[in-house]
Amino acid sequence: MPKHQSLAVFDSSEFHSVRELLAAKVAYMMGRKFEEGDWAEVYCAAKNIRIPDWSNLHVDIEVPGLALEQKMLKKEDSRSVREYAGTWLMHPSLTRQVSLSERDTDPNRAMRKVVSEYQRVLDSRRARAEAKSGGRPVEMRSGWLVYQSSLREFLYFEEETCNLDPNEHYAAWAERNRSGSRRGSRNLWVYNRRTGQKVWSVTGAGSGTKIQPYFLVPPADDPNVYFFRAQGEIEDGLIKVWLTLSTYQSLEGVLRSLSPEAISQAILEAKAVDVESPADVRSSAVRVVKITQEAYERLRTAFAGASDEHSFQLLLRSLIVD
Repeated sequence: MPKHQSLAVFDSSEFHSVRELLAAKVAYMMGRKFEEGDWAEVYCAAKNIRIPDWSNLHVDIEVPGLALEQKMLKKEDSRSVREYAGTWLMHPSLTRQVSLSERDTDPNRAMRKVVSEYQRVLDSRRARAEAKSGGRPVEMRSGWLVYQSSLREFLYFEEETCNLDPNEHYAAWAERNRSGSRRGSRNLWVYNRRTGQKVWSVTGAGSGTKIQPYFLVPPADDPNVYFFRAQGEIEDGLIKVWLTLSTYQSLEGVLRSLSPEAISQAILEAKAVDVESPADVRSSAVRVVKITQEAYERLRTAFAGASDEHSFQLLLRSLIVD
């Protein structure tokens, strides 16, 4: 298989489920940190597979015939995740189950040692997955999720999990001298011999070593790269907003009508409020309302909550006070 070849993940029904489940998940998170377990829940629910028990000793998702290691990378809102299509990004940690000797002087020898140790990690993962699959062959995949810090846009793709071929790469030491209270350090940078692209940055020493991989996001027109918008999705010229059931019912009680016109007018006329800490929401049901783009822009500025759900809670507070 050619390197960096994307793999099909979701059919149309699963893609729709991921979009709906992500939107619901974000509505109830109320701005808290997006965790690996959050994405695993969405992924497994959409694929109708059991949510795994997390461990850093094996891959994130194991089902018969598949061993899937998932990595997430948060990016700022200044760029749409679509802009990362076709570009190289660095993930802070591929694995910590390797070591790097501070005494080794030959960078290529150090690279081969790290590659060998990472191969043992992959072999162990494959053996475990094959045992759980009754000895049948297992496809090993890596899944990459890139998302905005606001949890509005998400990008996801999968590719075959591969180790580096040391014959196709070369390494160099990257030295950083001591400065003030900061200790000096030496990292191992690994490059593709044909393209010159950096593919690994091996940092730390001894048991504190980790591989920071550079991965290539597929181009935007690749059918196996999936884009999701969990907040502010445009549908039929209106903005689609996911609300928790409690907020939806409260809004209905205040406005009586939840038509796009009624909600949008209420937003445009309501008095702005100061942002406070989001309330704790424990229910699991969600509802959808639609508003105009003009109303959505004011919602994000005059009621600037941690998420669309939080913004509507602030709007409700303003409406009730008025």
